[in-house]
This record gives sequence, structure tokens and C-alpha cells, in this order.
Amino acid sequence: MTRFSAKHHPDNPASGRVLIKAGFVLTGTTPTGPALGRSGVDFLVYEIRRPQDPDNRT
Repeated sequence: MTRFSAKHHPDNPASGRVLIKAGFVLTGTTPTGPALGRSGVDFLVYEIRRPQDPDNRT
């Protein structure tokens, strides 16, 4: 795996702070669908990437 992503509800900023402390970076938002029962709410999306191995550049 080269990257992980996570998201949280905008009404829960503490979750965003936890992700940032863990090394995640805010990359944008994603709308929720009706399956989650929260249409119209954009979740905040974070991403963390695995560092490249300098000896294996393929």
C-alpha cells in the first residue's frame, strides 16, 4: 500500500486534529450519499502516503 485515506464529519473537528497529529494531510472534501442518511454534508478527506524507499525507485 502506498497511501491511506480517512474522512470525518465536519461537525467533529477533534477527529481532524487526531488525523493531523498522526501525519495525515487535508486533501479536500467528499459529499455523502443518501445511503449514509446525511446527503448534503461534505466530509473532510485526509491522506497519508508511505515514504518512498530511496533504494527502490521503481
